Amino acid sequence: MTKMFYFTGTGNSLYVAKKLSNELESDLVDITTLISNNVITIPDACVGLVFPLYAFGIPEIIERFLIKLNLTNSNVYFFAIITCGGSGYGIVKQQLDNILSTKNFKLSYTAFQNMPSNYIKLFKPPTAAQAQKNIANQEPHLKQIVLDVKKQVRSQISNSPLSFIYSFFYKNWRHNLKNSHQNFFVQSSCTGCGLCVKLCPEKNISLKNNLPHWQIQCQDCLACINLCPEQAIQSNYLTKIYGRYRNPFISIDELIKN
Repeated sequence: MTKMFYFTGTGNSLYVAKKLSNELESDLVDITTLISNNVITIPDACVGLVFPLYAFGIPEIIERFLIKLNLTNSNVYFFAIITCGGSGYGIVKQQLDNILSTKNFKLSYTAFQNMPSNYIKLFKPPTAAQAQKNIANQEPHLKQIVLDVKKQVRSQISNSPLSFIYSFFYKNWRHNLKNSHQNFFVQSSCTGCGLCVKLCPEKNISLKNNLPHWQIQCQDCLACINLCPEQAIQSNYLTKIYGRYRNPFISIDELIKN
């Protein structure tokens, strides 16, 4: 049996995970449905993990997932696909290795998959047409990843020689993550629809007086900003002038957390 786990904010990693899951005929599991468990025991012979690159490293929730993970099949083929808006540089490989080494686990295969960027706190997002073109251009690479995993190829992304620089950015991002909720604000166009509450992977948003309020467990996935139907949620002056991003092949309903 194969099991495919994913973490996604605006759909890129879900898109990749669905592609892999369909080809491998595997179960598809959102890790947010398991993250509250003390231990996450997986007996399957083939286990995949798809998640986005954040600040050149792994999302905080992925770190928690891996710490709780218990792979009971001694011959498991364990692979990780990291979606990214750029070239895929960073310290993600050494982070994964460091966490898994404490549990005597090793990754069999790792790869980056380029996708449109959703980080509108810094970068202008693509239009839907631009996003579709970007995804289509990267489809051959994704097909190669599928073939590799089907054949259970053993291959790893390399650690960057500039890891000390990426580590600086990542540590700064993680340090600021616990206060990132303080940067959100809501404009008068907010209708109090509550979609942001349903979308948040950490159940970090609640409505008070019909307006969203953020708590301290933000993952910086930006689902709330990108997917607000009124574009009422902001974080800085750039989010006021930029458009929004959702993977054009993933629906809002697929992103809503149960």
